[in-house]
Amino acid sequence: MAELTDELPVSGRPEGLVFDGRTFFVWWGQGADELDRVAARGGRVLTFPSARACVDAADDAGWQHDLD
Repeated sequence: MAELTDELPVSGRPEGLVFDGRTFFVWWGQGADELDRVAARGGRVLTFPSARACVDAADDAGWQHDLD
């Protein structure tokens, strides 16, 4: 079985998604391969309850911001 690793955009920002009537946020941006990426850990997409919580987690993890 392949080892699951973290996947991150080179730089990112919070992006809100609505699913089943609820809004949640992911850390979204462009990967090193120039494809769109969302932050994932162990094969699972990381989700956050608010844009602020997403930015706070990014800051804590040292992720690079791409805030317009």
